[in-house]
Amino acid sequence: GAAVGGLLFWSFRRSVFGQSDTPVVGRAVDSVLWFPGRFGGLVRKEQLEFRKLLDVWPGLLLVVAVSVASLFGPLPPIVRQAIIVIVFVMNTNPIMNCLGLNTSAELNRYAILPLRGRDVLLIKNLGLAVIVAAQLTLLILIAVWRSGLVEAAAEVLVAAVLLLSHLAWGNLVSVTAPFKMQFYRFASGGEPLTAVAGDTIGSAPAVVVLFLLQSKSSWSATAIAGVLLLSLAAYLVSLHYSGRSLEQRRHIIGEQLS
Repeated sequence: GAAVGGLLFWSFRRSVFGQSDTPVVGRAVDSVLWFPGRFGGLVRKEQLEFRKLLDVWPGLLLVVAVSVASLFGPLPPIVRQAIIVIVFVMNTNPIMNCLGLNTSAELNRYAILPLRGRDVLLIKNLGLAVIVAAQLTLLILIAVWRSGLVEAAAEVLVAAVLLLSHLAWGNLVSVTAPFKMQFYRFASGGEPLTAVAGDTIGSAPAVVVLFLLQSKSSWSATAIAGVLLLSLAAYLVSLHYSGRSLEQRRHIIGEQLS
């Protein structure tokens, strides 16, 4: 059984990685972007695919522009923190439609491996987390340089809360209202009201954290820890529920993405 499972896993990875038009470059990237654990290869595959979606690039360009501006003078921490919120808003489509780059055949391969629905979403969430980390790394480094480690840690905290809250909503939307996305294009086809609701819900916890960071109250640290834990709990509940929904609606989702 273990040997058959391993063979299926190898076959799946070979099929998804073997579609690259530049195998030499692909192997070089694979050698650098290594992730631990049994899902490592699939996480690498997901982040490589998300990089081919144009929606993730404007956020990076915004961070680069702000970072260049920081070279000529320090920006207030609240400006960098607001930029982090905006970057997540720009990532709305991949976060709320993490299955959109898949085909029906790929979803079936996940089931054959076998991977539970929760595992599939976790892999995609980790791939998105890598993309977000790449978008924000330069901004965090600028924060360390201009404002010190404490302010940089605060911005990492804001990003973590945003990631958890956006993914919590995004997983639910991904399994209930998926739409097809294409490589090297901006995503289109999602419901605008759903996107607005997702941005509002996903950003609300981080806005609370920003308010608490500015308040300098004696109970701010406790309240911030509470927001972080609630965001983590919401994400875990969403991951479990959305994973079960993916298993039950796999064929329906496959038809919507075909």
